Amino acid sequence: MSLFDCQINNTVLYPATGMLVMAIEGVKQLAEPEREIIAFTIRNATFNSAINVPTDAAGMELQLFMTPQKDSDDRDGGSYDFQVCSYKDDKWIENCRGSIQIEYEPLSQTAVDQGKESGEWHALQRERYAVAAGNCSSQADTDVLYDHLKGCGYQYGPTFRALSAAAYNGGEVVADIKVFRWSEQETANVVQPHTVHPATFDAIFQMILTALTKGGTEMMATQVPSRLTHVWISNTGLNHPAAKSFKAYSKSSTVGLRNTTSDLVLFDKDVSRVLLELRGGETTAIGTLASSAQSSNSVSRIVHQVEWKPDLELLNHDEIRKYCVPEGPDPEEDVKFYTDCDFIVTGFLLRVAKGITDMDYQNLKPHLKMYVDWVRLQRDKFDSGELAFSDPKNKALLEDESYFWATVDRIENHNMQGKMFATVGRNLLGCLRGEVDFLDLLFGGTLAKDHYTESVRKHS
Repeated sequence: MSLFDCQINNTVLYPATGMLVMAIEGVKQLAEPEREIIAFTIRNATFNSAINVPTDAAGMELQLFMTPQKDSDDRDGGSYDFQVCSYKDDKWIENCRGSIQIEYEPLSQTAVDQGKESGEWHALQRERYAVAAGNCSSQADTDVLYDHLKGCGYQYGPTFRALSAAAYNGGEVVADIKVFRWSEQETANVVQPHTVHPATFDAIFQMILTALTKGGTEMMATQVPSRLTHVWISNTGLNHPAAKSFKAYSKSSTVGLRNTTSDLVLFDKDVSRVLLELRGGETTAIGTLASSAQSSNSVSRIVHQVEWKPDLELLNHDEIRKYCVPEGPDPEEDVKFYTDCDFIVTGFLLRVAKGITDMDYQNLKPHLKMYVDWVRLQRDKFDSGELAFSDPKNKALLEDESYFWATVDRIENHNMQGKMFATVGRNLLGCLRGEVDFLDLLFGGTLAKDHYTESVRKHS
C-alpha cells in the first residue's frame, strides 16, 4: 500500500483512520497477555491537525503516547488516553487525541447475562440494516462515485477504492466493502499482524462521503474527520484472510453550514455479526464547493439584499430632510385595517359555531373537535359581552350579511395578508367538514407564498 493513493486537495495525507489504527495496535501491546481481547472502544477522538506526508526520502516522525486512565475499572479492562503527534519544523504537533478501552473476554459468563444483551444488540443492528437496505433503492456506480469524489477534493488510488454495490436514499447508504489484501499490495517482508488495515478502515469512512454526495450525484465541500464520539471495533473478522468483504450501513446529515454528523455499522458478509459501530462521527468542511457547473447549481446561497444609500453631500436640504424622516405607512390606516381584520374573524367564528351541527361535530377528528369547542367558547363569551364587537352596534353589523361580506371583500383586496384572512375565513366551515383540504388551500396555489413575500418586503 502507498500513502500516495490517498490525497486530499492534491496533498498527500496520512489517513485519519491510520491514527486510530496506531491507537489500537498500541493498546494491544499494553493488554494483559493471558486474556483474550474481544474488541476496542474509542471515545471522543478529535483530529486537531492533518498529517501531511512529505514526498521526499527524509520521511517524517510520528509518536504515539498512551496514558493509563486513573479511574479505569479493572473489571472492564485497561483504559488509556492516547495522543498521536508528528514532528514538523523542529516542533511536535498534536494531530489526534482520544481514549481507548480494551474489552476482554469476560472471566465469568454470569457477569454478562449469558450473552443475552449482546445478542439483542446484534439483532437490533441487523434489523436497522434490513430497513436501510429496503429504503436504499438508488444504485451508485462506484467508478463514477470515485471520479465524482475527485471533483470534491479526494483522490483515491486503487488501494483505497474498496466500495462496491453501493445504494443510497437521501442520507442513507448501504454498500459492500472489499477487505485490503496485504499480500497482493506489498512484499511479504512488510506484512504485519493487524486488527484492521488503514485502507480498509478508510473505505468504511468513505460510506459517509457516499451519503453526503447522494451516491456521487451532488457536489460537496471537502470534508475531513474532526471528531468521533464513539467507535466500537471488533478485534477479529476485520482483516484478510479472515474476511474478504463486509456489508455496511451509514446515515449522515449536515449540521450548520460546515459540519456533518454520521452513524455507521459494519457487518460480516452474511450480516450475522456486527464488526464495527460508529456513533457521532463528525466532519468539518475545509473549503468551499469545487468550481464546476454542477457546484454552481447545487450551492445554497445565503439570503442577502443590496441596500443603496445616498451621498448626503450631494443632497439639498429638502432631500436630506426627506431621507432622514422617511414617509411611512399611515398609523391610522393600519389601525383601521387590523380592526376590520378582527371584525371579520369574529364574524367567521360566529358563522362556524352556527354552521357546525351536532352530526358534523361527531364526525370530526379529535383535534378538530377541540377547535370547534374553542370556537363555541368564543361564541358564548361574545353573547355574554366579554369580547370585542359584543356591543349592540357591532352585533348588528356582524349579523348584517351585506355589510359583513362587503367588509370581507374590502379586506381581501387590501393586501395579501387581508387575502389570507378572507380566503381562510370563507373556507373555514368547508375545511372542518372535510370538503376543503386546508393544506391545499394554503399551499396548493400561491396564497401562503404571496403573503410571506409581502411580509418580508414590508419589514426589510
